[in-house]
Amino acid sequence: MVELLASEAELNFIDDEPPGLFPQNQDSVFGIKRRIFTDQIQEATDQLRTIYAERFVNTSTIYLDEWEKEVGLPVSPTLDINTRRARILGRVHQGPFTRLRRATIVEKYISATFGDVPSFGIDGLVLDANGITLHNESGDVVTLYTITENIPNFSYLVTIDFSVTVDMTGLVRELEYITPAGISFSIVSSFLTKEFGDGQFGDDTFGGI
Repeated sequence: MVELLASEAELNFIDDEPPGLFPQNQDSVFGIKRRIFTDQIQEATDQLRTIYAERFVNTSTIYLDEWEKEVGLPVSPTLDINTRRARILGRVHQGPFTRLRRATIVEKYISATFGDVPSFGIDGLVLDANGITLHNESGDVVTLYTITENIPNFSYLVTIDFSVTVDMTGLVRELEYITPAGISFSIVSSFLTKEFGDGQFGDDTFGGI
């Protein structure tokens, strides 16, 4: 019998055994029984970890399609995970139409373009063959967009820096979802200098801030 890589549950079981009382090799009678038992424990543990992660949009990966159905979004498996999470979060967070809510949606879509950020989860810092991407944080995203309001005409303009390529279809959908009837908006991509790209709001014209 070829010994297999011990699971986390089996290693924990071995650590809790009285020293020298039971054989630690898998090809012994006790080792076979131990592996069968701990494999079941490991499977249950993995399922619980998955359930825990899928309960929250920020950590969900497997059941993102169920989240999309739950909040009334089209299932989009071809989009990257961060964009899908941003779309779902825009629907999960309920409330009145405010400048803060509108800005939060825009910023989530911009942040999604930066990819996954290394973070500690229930399994610690996960390593894989691709390594860890450093300095991938989204940073201060308010420098990458402006929202200019045209109050007399009941409209507003969202300008996103051309260096960022957001999911425009999704962003339009979410802004339409929260914007009251009678208020229109437009989204354009343009060059923003640090002076003007501060995420602030103009008050009456599309001339900038």
